[in-house]
Amino acid sequence: AAVALATASTYGDSFWNQGIKEDVEGITWTYDIENGEAIVYGHVEGLGLIKSYYPAIPNTTTGAVVIPERLGGCVVTKISSYAFYGCSGITSVGIPSTVTSIGSKAFYGCGELTSITIPSKVTSIEDCTFYGCGQLTTMELPQGVTSIGSDAFYNCSGLTSVTIPSSVMSVGSEAFYNCSGIESVYIQDLAGWCSIDFPGSSANPL
Repeated sequence: AAVALATASTYGDSFWNQGIKEDVEGITWTYDIENGEAIVYGHVEGLGLIKSYYPAIPNTTTGAVVIPERLGGCVVTKISSYAFYGCSGITSVGIPSTVTSIGSKAFYGCGELTSITIPSKVTSIEDCTFYGCGQLTTMELPQGVTSIGSDAFYNCSGLTSVTIPSSVMSVGSEAFYNCSGIESVYIQDLAGWCSIDFPGSSANPL
């Protein structure tokens, strides 16, 4: 059952948005509804160095997690920033094909995450999306992704294989910092990749 709490529409400011709760197969999900579409919703409260992070599922969740295709009767299309922030015990995340965007720091600090598939409708990997996911071993970005944000795969030291589509046009600073385990990089358009103005060597996994 869904339990409505304070929402963005209530306050007009997502800083105070606590989301809506719904239990699905033993996991309590926090989400929001925007224009009839569901957003898997995490948030941060506080200012400066004093902050509290609230992911979309309890941060004590462990093992494989599958994001529901619908929450509150609405199709899930977005994963917000901080959605799985600090969920250090999850090992894999199944993302519905309906998802079109994944926010910054969405999987920040998911240190046991080993497997994830990015849906084909996603067009960007935001800043710090997979920061500190040290057990992630492979990453295949779908055709259509145009940008990789700063620190996107920072300290993903277990990453061994990366596939980058020809659609990628920009890569942020330190996107692949300390990805020392990379053995294979598959680039669909090498000439296009080499034409990118990389902001430092740790932005390029080659």
